[in-house]
Amino acid sequence: MKTRTALLLIAACLIFTGCNRTQLKEDINTFDAAVKDGSKTIAEYYNGLNAQEYDLYFELLQIDPSFEVGDYIVYELRDEAGKVTQKVTMASPLKEPPFPQRSIDTRIRLLRELSNYSNNLAELAGSDAPKRFDDNTQTFANNLRSLKNTFENLGKDEKKDPTASRFVTPIATIIGVVGKWSLERKRWNTLRSSIIEASRPINVILDQIARDLDSYVDPLTDLAANDRYTTAIVYYNLRKKDMSADQRSKALASIRQYKEAYDTAAHYKPSTIPKRIKSVHEELVKVAKYNRTPQDLASLRGELSEFVEDVERLRNAVQTIRNKK
Repeated sequence: MKTRTALLLIAACLIFTGCNRTQLKEDINTFDAAVKDGSKTIAEYYNGLNAQEYDLYFELLQIDPSFEVGDYIVYELRDEAGKVTQKVTMASPLKEPPFPQRSIDTRIRLLRELSNYSNNLAELAGSDAPKRFDDNTQTFANNLRSLKNTFENLGKDEKKDPTASRFVTPIATIIGVVGKWSLERKRWNTLRSSIIEASRPINVILDQIARDLDSYVDPLTDLAANDRYTTAIVYYNLRKKDMSADQRSKALASIRQYKEAYDTAAHYKPSTIPKRIKSVHEELVKVAKYNRTPQDLASLRGELSEFVEDVERLRNAVQTIRNKK
């Protein structure tokens, strides 16, 4: 009787473990898809950094004839009544873009490699083609080495890119983890150990991306949206007496659109995505590191669901901010 009970327990354990592995494979695939979508959305924010500064600059030149085209501008901050509250002299986007394009491109490459990392986890969890997987892994490792070298070079000029050097060490650690990947070894142990070993450097990278977004991308996005909104108000208040009814209608419609874009920029923060990726990844680590209980899997799927929703909201926010220009 005891023997039979023990056998039943072992069988139940094996069945449960097999189910958990299948579920974890599915969850890794969902994580992979969400990271790809999230990375694309963040890349849109990065790519919009300099573009929106150019847009704002030329809009100001068009609206206010007191501005002159050149390397420097005297920038007047106004309240909604049109009163000048502060004057600032600064370099125009023509002289110096607010963020070096090479730094933007390198961070977008880093986001792409994070997508490749999640894709390789999915491959490791379910691929039946060892040779193709090993080739993809080697390509991934080479891409990371190139990325590490680029960040090292960017970090030599801290004035232009003060945070680039902070990506070097975690990328190097991930390169070491990737070097252990192989389908010829015990796949499940490799998958679990890879998720666990890469957890800290992945978190360091995600934290730094979030800080960059909060320190540079988000303030510039908010500033551009606010400036468009307040400039449109000032323009209308100064010239409304000379406008026709049709011109006033169009100007007021523009103010309404700029207000919607400003509210959207103020409410939706791009750093939500790397922070949510980190939360999902931490749940994934728990599932890989400890006993894979139904509660662990439920927590992981809860984080995944919220992450997918956040990515969709941020994607819509980007479109709202960009379309109201």
